[in-house]
Amino acid sequence: MSNKINATAIALTMSLAAMLTCSGDDDGGGNAAIDVSANVTVSQGMTTHNYAYATVQYAASGTNITEVGVMYGTSLGRLNAGAFDTYTEGSNSDEFGIVSGIPSVTGSFGADLTGLKHSTTYYVIPYLKLDKPSSDFYKGYFVPTGGHKEFTTREDESSATAPPAVSNTGVSDITFTTAKLSASVTAAGRPGFTDRGFCYGTEPNPAINGTCARAPGTEIQFSQQISGLSEYTTYYVRAYITNESFGTRYGTETSFITRREATATGFTFTDARDGQVYRAVDIDGMVWMAQNLNYAADSSWCYENYGFMCEQYGRLYSWDAAMEACPAGWHLPSRVEWADFMDKIGGAGDAGTKLKADNGWSSGNGTDDYGFTALPGGERGTSGSFAGEKSRGGWWSSTLGEKEEWWGGNSYVPYKLEIDAGTDVRESIVARGNGFAVRCVQDGSTPTYTLTVNATVGGSVSYSPVKASYNNGEQVTVTAIREHDYLFDGWTGGQVAHVDSITTTVIVTSDMTLTANFKLKGVLTDSRDGQSYYTVTIGTQTWMAENLNYDAPGSACYNNAPDSCAKYGRLYNWAMVMNGALSSTLSPSGVRGICPEGWHVPSNAEWETLEKYVDPNASGNTNNAGTKLKSKSGWYNNRNGTDDHGFSALPGGHGGSGDYFAYAGSNGYWWSATEYDATKAYLRRMDDYGSVTSYNNVKSDLYSVRCVRDD
Repeated sequence: MSNKINATAIALTMSLAAMLTCSGDDDGGGNAAIDVSANVTVSQGMTTHNYAYATVQYAASGTNITEVGVMYGTSLGRLNAGAFDTYTEGSNSDEFGIVSGIPSVTGSFGADLTGLKHSTTYYVIPYLKLDKPSSDFYKGYFVPTGGHKEFTTREDESSATAPPAVSNTGVSDITFTTAKLSASVTAAGRPGFTDRGFCYGTEPNPAINGTCARAPGTEIQFSQQISGLSEYTTYYVRAYITNESFGTRYGTETSFITRREATATGFTFTDARDGQVYRAVDIDGMVWMAQNLNYAADSSWCYENYGFMCEQYGRLYSWDAAMEACPAGWHLPSRVEWADFMDKIGGAGDAGTKLKADNGWSSGNGTDDYGFTALPGGERGTSGSFAGEKSRGGWWSSTLGEKEEWWGGNSYVPYKLEIDAGTDVRESIVARGNGFAVRCVQDGSTPTYTLTVNATVGGSVSYSPVKASYNNGEQVTVTAIREHDYLFDGWTGGQVAHVDSITTTVIVTSDMTLTANFKLKGVLTDSRDGQSYYTVTIGTQTWMAENLNYDAPGSACYNNAPDSCAKYGRLYNWAMVMNGALSSTLSPSGVRGICPEGWHVPSNAEWETLEKYVDPNASGNTNNAGTKLKSKSGWYNNRNGTDDHGFSALPGGHGGSGDYFAYAGSNGYWWSATEYDATKAYLRRMDDYGSVTSYNNVKSDLYSVRCVRDD
């Protein structure tokens, strides 16, 4: 274990790795594993208008590296192993190039990227040339796929020209024939811009040679009202900006749908998927289906499984099916949209009466003031039983609530609304496997907002769905993705459900920016041999984030291979681990044993505390803690974990008497300081599935060690 690199100065990092198995004989006559990794960083501080400096960190086992380098270019699609077929050495240009070198013993390579264009986004990816070409490597080249690093060169301050830039377009105040468009100038360019505005039309990628609305003035924020649109039509719009040197540049495309004219009796629309025709009503600007959806999707049912019930009441859907069931241009309403709807008709207190049909209810028919025509279609339970026909109706929302063990175990459960014989509309949360009706609301008939999700140094984010704008109250799932040297440090800037959860949800009720924060891992230096280890704080405990690699007499590397110690740490029997201490001396600070000063071998109870923290629903050996503690790579058959907390557990296998070793790559084992009996002690195992298993084994076997800090 080498000393750690301080990553504070690295602004942007891409980490990519591959575990590939190539044909070849090992000592046992099977397949020889080749483990190759390459990570690239670009120093933001060193990037100029025509230069950038990239650093590749690389490693390989089971093969030799003969060449290391980077490919860079303005087109991401060109950065793959096939680029070497058409590349001539020394033919680098300002659009594409390769910088290569001979591998060094340090596993680090620095590349000067020169002759770049200013104010231009470039993509960069590392590569390795290996001495064991096979079907897994194109002509011996290993080029990581599935990710890339990008950077933008600075403006050339000495140049008289620079390109302008403009943001994506916001759309508001949508009516049947008009809409308000807004955007902002993000770069004025040099010698300044001569024109700006919005291009729009019914086809994607509207351009300056089509229909455009010019926005006069020089302010950063600008807007324009457009008119003459067709009702109930999808329009595409892009903000544009023009200067003399670079011509016209466009912002990101946005789309919207104009409203459809509604009369007192509503209007109809046809679902293109199956030709069914539905009534719809415009209730104070919100356009709702005036019938329950009857689209035959998987996990949807007719009441009591009779087809004529679907004709009368529409279908009952599971929540997951409901989320995908609405026709194009319509969506399942959020909890916020349902609440806004209730407000428009005077509140939920007597909304049931106003929304219910004036016939069809066994008791308590409504007045159907708005043509919504709510009918008592009943519901389907998770067991498959039906109830409530003629007496109550329930409708899904798209919003998830809190986790509920009774309904969903470790799952979030959705909100639904219900109307019965009474006068009100009630809200509750239920298991997503229940069956309830669906009413869709038209896209664009409720307010829309933008959501920006970004990350601090040390990680990135993903979120779903990814859209230019979101309906009021729409729920978005966000995930923080940390880099190896960093830990997730919470969300800021938005109303997320759980600020400390790697994956959580945010409800979009205004324009908002959400940030995933990251911090560097801690580092422990063992004074006995100078080796350093990453550390992580998980709940109230601070753990080593790597296996101990202290060379104690009698300890072993897996298969007696030094490379295995570098990767997995060393393997120890229980006597070495305890280093003369007795299990009976266990205290809240445990037994130091073989651990560095200030740290101790974890007890069985401390392992249980860790498991319960990462999986609150853990029960004995039934848990999902392994998935959350295992590293994101290095496990056979892609049984990798999510490594939510930076514990980075690797499958180091175990050893026994007579140089017996087994299960590296598929299983990891760690001692506890707690005895089972005179010949056995407790340990933990993580396999290539998802759980952490507690069991006991003989003290003479060899397993890994993770230490816990004394607190």
